[in-house]
Amino acid sequence: MKVTEELRICVYEETGLTCSAGVAANCLLAKVCSDINKPNGQFVLPNDRMAVITFVSSLPIRKVYMLFVAENFGQSYWGIGKVTEHILRDVFGINTCEELLQKGSFLCALFSHSTAAQIAEMLSADMQKEGLHGRTLTLKLKTASFEVLS
Repeated sequence: MKVTEELRICVYEETGLTCSAGVAANCLLAKVCSDINKPNGQFVLPNDRMAVITFVSSLPIRKVYMLFVAENFGQSYWGIGKVTEHILRDVFGINTCEELLQKGSFLCALFSHSTAAQIAEMLSADMQKEGLHGRTLTLKLKTASFEVLS
């Protein structure tokens, strides 16, 4: 995109600072695209359904948070954090968004109601061993449709 390149040149001439740019169908995809050719480069994601699917499918799972980070003007965040990324990668062998989608039903089966109860029991036992006491335990779960249950 010539306009984007000219804008990057103007920024450099005025400030002496380089910048990277991403061009895509929406600002969230553009943000991810801006990381592709750093430093001082640009990446254009064609506004084509298959191109977007291919692009997102190939992204490392650590990039998922970028696609969903801004909701309600950036005041609530959701996505894959560092710990979840580590677990998905090292325990389940999930590295890309495509692999995450393919193994999604398997992951849902792992975290059933009975699994949550077992985790609560283990937490209780661990706290008792350490002599810790609590009054309230709050557990928040997010469903596949992103409904938050607590």
